[in-house]
Amino acid sequence: MKWTEAKLEAIAKNLRGGRLTRKEIADKYGITPKQLSTLVFRFPKLKAAAAEGKDILQRRAAKKAAITRQREQKQEVRSKTRKPIVWREVVLKELFRQQKGLCPLCKYRHAPPRAWSKLQVDHIIPRVKGGQDLMENLQMTCAHCNRKKGGRWHQ
Repeated sequence: MKWTEAKLEAIAKNLRGGRLTRKEIADKYGITPKQLSTLVFRFPKLKAAAAEGKDILQRRAAKKAAITRQREQKQEVRSKTRKPIVWREVVLKELFRQQKGLCPLCKYRHAPPRAWSKLQVDHIIPRVKGGQDLMENLQMTCAHCNRKKGGRWHQ
């Protein structure tokens, strides 16, 4: 088979692009992968294009691996910092009893008997700022007040 400059340039372009595998390139031009390897070995232009394509593939793989690593690290940080707390009913009732149903932020009094279920547990010193899950650091607030306060420290 006679290889024209145009065909060799087209093969070089495909090798350089790094989008097709060698088998796909060989199939595209009606040759076997072994024949393609022989062409790459015989023609310096193809050899350089193949090396360039390999570099492109390696850079893409490295970039993809770095992005995956960053995502995993972010996910790991999120899972470490944000652990949901399931409060026991005993803790909720005790906080409600201590505060007599009064939200410390808006001063609204929630009426018994099941009002404690409408309130949320809030950390006086937020967990993100070093607050602990101790009874002295907990208060019952309205859902609205708790969302409004967020991670700030209520004085």
